[in-house]
Amino acid sequence: MNLYLVRHGEAEREQVNPERPLSPAGKVEIRKIAVCLRREKTWVDCIWHSGRLRAVETAKILGETLGGRIRLEEHQDLGPDDPVRGIEDQIEVLEAEKKHTSLMLVGHLPFLERFTFSLLRGKEADRVIDFSTGAVIHLKKEGKKPWKFISAVTPGTAGSEASF
Repeated sequence: MNLYLVRHGEAEREQVNPERPLSPAGKVEIRKIAVCLRREKTWVDCIWHSGRLRAVETAKILGETLGGRIRLEEHQDLGPDDPVRGIEDQIEVLEAEKKHTSLMLVGHLPFLERFTFSLLRGKEADRVIDFSTGAVIHLKKEGKKPWKFISAVTPGTAGSEASF
């Protein structure tokens, strides 16, 4: 299973818009990331996202740009302070049932940092990976082996020669 962990794009400040949609710069950075992923032939079955507007908008941009019949699904367990075990359990079920071979999660900090570390090291911790807005981390799991870090891309590297 391939797992892509994405932090939502830059959002408007709460004082500007309490719903915190993506800022114009945030939309640009996510489109840049999405084009990079498409160029690298990244394919996903489904994109799970939190219900927060900035994550919904990020997931929509990614889904539209990557193309195909990508399902977008809202998941309650992807909020900033949610425990990682809920999503870990759901992914284990998908993997066991072979329902998805490639899944993208769009979420928030500090959840994504804790979740990534938990998958790679078997326990939660904060601040082990720097998730700038729009960042994508690619992890892979084969059979019973543990999760493995494959690559990362950020809006700053998406247009460079560095590939995903």
